[in-house]
Amino acid sequence: MLIEYAIDKDTKKIMHVDSVPNGAKCNCICKACNDELTARNGGTQRQHHFAHRNFVESRPCLMTQLHLAMQHYFLSLAEIVIPPEEFEYHGVVLKTPPVKVSVLSSRLEQRIGK
Repeated sequence: MLIEYAIDKDTKKIMHVDSVPNGAKCNCICKACNDELTARNGGTQRQHHFAHRNFVESRPCLMTQLHLAMQHYFLSLAEIVIPPEEFEYHGVVLKTPPVKVSVLSSRLEQRIGK
């Protein structure tokens, strides 16, 4: 998995790699470890991505990347299908049918407090 989202050092906003200048001019840091990143978005051979300047990309960094990518994916959905479920509770089998729900509004997750 390549890193596509990072945090702008000045504005603290989440930035996609295609919305920042190439190289160190991107002014971005990793959301997981706060290390400086370099944008690699000028080529045509590989998918555009960020890379840690210290060349160390840890598992938490990649998990945070997955979390950010899923937040952006769910922002684009107009509806979500909740799958059917079947489980047993005190000897009684309970079943729920699939349910389609409309998304009225959505926004990126934000930290509360410090």
